[in-house]
Amino acid sequence: MTEKMPKDIRMKQIIQAAIAEFHENGYAKATMDKIAARAGLTKGAVYYHFKNKDDILVGINQDFEECIAQIIADSLGRPTPSAGLRHYIREYLNYWMTHPLEIEIFLISVSRAIENPELWPAIKSFYASEAEFFETTYQAGVEKGEFPAQDFQSLAIALISALEGAIAYLTAGGSVSLDRLISMLENTFIRTVSIERE
Repeated sequence: MTEKMPKDIRMKQIIQAAIAEFHENGYAKATMDKIAARAGLTKGAVYYHFKNKDDILVGINQDFEECIAQIIADSLGRPTPSAGLRHYIREYLNYWMTHPLEIEIFLISVSRAIENPELWPAIKSFYASEAEFFETTYQAGVEKGEFPAQDFQSLAIALISALEGAIAYLTAGGSVSLDRLISMLENTFIRTVSIERE
């Protein structure tokens, strides 16, 4: 009999088991039975929380979003908009570079979303929160006289794209170090009024 435990702990247990199973055996070969066994739960307990493997992917992506939401919250607590953006760029890239399994799972999620559109909302939500943070931070910087007037939405989308490209570049073993790449992104996307006047 499966031991009673709080729902959130059990769901995390299933998610961690699924991440390990997807990594070791591939998404296609993973089954709900194998995930349940790895989690030390009955198959019924897994199905109680998740209807299938794609539903588990949604749960995994929600966990990713919680981690990114914490980085956003920490960035909003910085003394200036530019300091907030610098913090976010550094912490975001450090997070993904220290969580290679999560990169793999996120790529599986994107791949699966092509076949199962029900997965897109979880992925879109992830990027929407990031875009909103960038847009409002750039706007706050302009209002405080820190940044020159600019197209907030274009900058937000470009920064998201650059960050995702940086993750792919680093994962593929690019020759530029993480610290150097962070510095390059900061210099490109955080142009303050004082820099513009130099």
